[in-house]
Amino acid sequence: MGSAGCGGLFNDSSHPQNPGGNLAPTDPTPLGRCKIAASASNPLVTEWPASEKAHLESMMSARTVAVQFSGCEMRIIDGCRLPGRYAWRRTTLATDTIEITNADDLYAKLPLGALSLEGELERSGRLAVRTTVAGQMQLEGLQAESAKSDACADATHVVSAISVGAFKLLSGGAARAQGGAGALGVGAGASTQRTESVMRESGVQDACSAATPENPDPQCGAPIQLFLEPLKRSGAGGGVDSGALQEQVAKQAGGVQVGFAAPEAGQRWTLRDAGGTQLCELPCQRWVGQSSGYYLQRERSGGVDVATVPMPPSFAYPPGSELEATYRPERGNTFWANMTFYFVGLPSAALGGVFLGFGLEQTISGRDCSGLRDCPLFGSAGGNIGFSLFYLSMAGASLYWYLWSHDAEVEVKRPGEDARADRAPRVGYTAPTGLRSVGLSANGLSGTFW
Repeated sequence: MGSAGCGGLFNDSSHPQNPGGNLAPTDPTPLGRCKIAASASNPLVTEWPASEKAHLESMMSARTVAVQFSGCEMRIIDGCRLPGRYAWRRTTLATDTIEITNADDLYAKLPLGALSLEGELERSGRLAVRTTVAGQMQLEGLQAESAKSDACADATHVVSAISVGAFKLLSGGAARAQGGAGALGVGAGASTQRTESVMRESGVQDACSAATPENPDPQCGAPIQLFLEPLKRSGAGGGVDSGALQEQVAKQAGGVQVGFAAPEAGQRWTLRDAGGTQLCELPCQRWVGQSSGYYLQRERSGGVDVATVPMPPSFAYPPGSELEATYRPERGNTFWANMTFYFVGLPSAALGGVFLGFGLEQTISGRDCSGLRDCPLFGSAGGNIGFSLFYLSMAGASLYWYLWSHDAEVEVKRPGEDARADRAPRVGYTAPTGLRSVGLSANGLSGTFW
């Protein structure tokens, strides 16, 4: 099924009753089969009633979906409100056909509809699900708010991703041939072909190729498979441990494990989610998903004001990577620093250089410019040098402000890796005391201070 494959559902070799990977329950009753199905965490919902799938689609457009899942039954818990949203991720177009020929296959591969489909399987001898997956709706921005125990008491899982596309649920279609020999040795035979009929379908397969990175095609957005994360409880009250849940979802949804360095002496920093809830105090380590909405906050203490630094919306590293993060709050004002440098500092530096050149030329040549009549443009040598010092001072001040100001930034990299190694090479020089270095690159001027 492509990137949204069903390997965890159809080949659960880790289950204690399934050491070989074949989901054949020791208890052949529906109850025993449902217990085996409950160990899966990615059930297909192709056999779900249309009303339930419509309810799922309406819920996932507004917030995180919590469900009660018991193997052969699943229902959405409307009252369990865990803030978050589902974002579209296009994947490589993938098709698959799932064959079901016996009851064990039925309960293993289509547990949510097994009870209702068992009679049809016995009558037709075969069921099949043909799917085309165009992408996933992945959970992002799950906030660490403890849900009320009475609202989420029945919830067992949260939906962390939903594979969407088009599907058909088919019945019959198996070919059977029979033959015999007459009493006189004359062979006679016949063959029969069962007709394959469509029991349920949703979406248009041909429309799935029209999906874009921004949105799925409206005709290829049917829920096909859910990926579930179990809810962990916190405390005696039974509330949802959303902090642990965030870790699970971020890890499952392509997140990275980020270690946040300790702050400077005398400062206190915390990592917070999109709702402002504190997740940990730095230094700490945390799983962070794509577009998590997390941010770092410098807490007010010892006269230091509160400052926030947003986490990057994405990471240029494979899912599961172990990274380390460095961070810095906003300093100065980069917009006005840039405007001042380019429209005041650079012109001032040019004027300062011109005045200095004329002043030095007059001083070296000994030409006396006692007034504007003798030197109508630039005055005396002392005046030219004085003007040059004024303009060069303005240029130096604007350069200092330009280099001193920077935006709030979090940089993540692998341990020992230079996070800026891929940036444009610099042409720089060592500057006087106070300014350690200054460089010119495609990104502009930059520097460091003593």
